[in-house]
Amino acid sequence: MNSVPARLFFFLVLTTTPIFANPVISEVMYRADVNLPEDVRDEWIEIHNPTSEAIDLTAYSFEKGVNFTFPALTLPANGYLVIVADVAEFNMNFPGVANVVGPWEGKLSNSGETITLVDAAGMEVDEVRYADEGDWATRARGPLYRNHEGWTWVAEHDGGGRSLELINPALSNKSGQNWASSVSDGGTPGSVNSVASTDIAPLIRDVQHRPQIPYSTDPIKVRARVTDEASGAIATLLWRPDGVGAFTVVPMTALEDEFSATIPAQANGTIIEFYLSASDGSQSRDWPAEVQGGGHLANALIQVDDSHDRSERAVGGAQGVIYVNLSGNGLICSDLKVKKRHFFLT
Repeated sequence: MNSVPARLFFFLVLTTTPIFANPVISEVMYRADVNLPEDVRDEWIEIHNPTSEAIDLTAYSFEKGVNFTFPALTLPANGYLVIVADVAEFNMNFPGVANVVGPWEGKLSNSGETITLVDAAGMEVDEVRYADEGDWATRARGPLYRNHEGWTWVAEHDGGGRSLELINPALSNKSGQNWASSVSDGGTPGSVNSVASTDIAPLIRDVQHRPQIPYSTDPIKVRARVTDEASGAIATLLWRPDGVGAFTVVPMTALEDEFSATIPAQANGTIIEFYLSASDGSQSRDWPAEVQGGGHLANALIQVDDSHDRSERAVGGAQGVIYVNLSGNGLICSDLKVKKRHFFLT
């Protein structure tokens, strides 16, 4: 019996295994307006087939966010389908949209929700965790309270009559940077999104710094994933002592999609303010983004602290110890025991 060389067999498996087309969650109407009591019948989710092959959706289902099992139907190549909370209500609001199924069970959260789409075998096909803050919204000054203005988040898809639309299906739909409020009231259910584009600014994700709480002898490495539709994206780190002088600009070094740059060691107690900027030559993006009205006024912060004991270890079952430092421009949150992301915005 003739045998097939291992490398040739591996090649045959790779070249004959089919690549399955998957739909993506492409638009969400989770809060049509701010009026109370809320009419959850106005909620809907759109999925899109960004491929050139039709997709059989029979027995697909939403298992997080809302509950719905798809009937026997096919999503055509480059097609759209709207899944709605209430079919009659949707038809009244959008009489010209025919590619609709429903109703579902449950409701979408107004402050953030994980929506999970699974196939007939129960395997995850797509999952989106939308929000009304962070990369999904814009920083804005809050109302005056006791002679102080804090920060809040604003987004037209959060009760402003607009839907939340995916911009470029060729990039990850898990990042809020690839979503925006619809241009028109009501959104674009069942058709091409109003904000759709095949060329957007690079996505800046998974920003981290090490050490998490630096000593005054530690250089601080900042890194992030930067992804774009094409190769050639560049990124820079901009940092300064919090609120003091101009930002120092440091080009970031790339290793595939991971970019990194180093802030030199700073004196004990220094609060370092920073943001990242990425460009593909035609489009650019900053993280954290500028605030409403412009300006980098709410940036990521790191504090140098020589009193922190890195040898301290978490005790099983104990709560993580949270190290928080507030300033007028941002918030650093460093967890001394639970190894997660350690800086956030207020």
